[in-house]
Amino acid sequence: MMKAIKVTILSVILAAVTCCLCSGQVKVKVKNGVPNELNKDMFREVVADYINNPDEFKYVGKKPAIIDFGATWCGPCKQMDPIIAQTAREYKGKIYVYKVDVDKEKELASLFRVQNIPTLLFIPMEGQPIRSVGALSREQIRHIVDTELLGKE
Repeated sequence: MMKAIKVTILSVILAAVTCCLCSGQVKVKVKNGVPNELNKDMFREVVADYINNPDEFKYVGKKPAIIDFGATWCGPCKQMDPIIAQTAREYKGKIYVYKVDVDKEKELASLFRVQNIPTLLFIPMEGQPIRSVGALSREQIRHIVDTELLGKE
């Protein structure tokens, strides 16, 4: 299944990359442990540069990450917001937590084939992202972070 996701991501990357982006240092700010939204420029800087590496997902972060794909009008996304913020605070210094608004960042949503929201991508330091579609409880997120991202039993 992960191989199919990888192949799908790679094919979408090739199809989605149609514009040139300016380069430069992009800073992602986190206020009180609550992540700001990523745009495609920030994404390329702190997650994966899908323009220069279109054939594979190559995570560039220094810590594992969670990316929350959602929208402001989405009820389940709104329910997840405090859980995501709490997760960012709880794991501060251990993982990165990012948000992507699918209405503003259609290219990123397409890149990861986000068709239903919320969709969470759990990104380990090595290997492919783990996708979860639909709202998760705090306990479910903790379990995935602890076992898949941080390697705790």
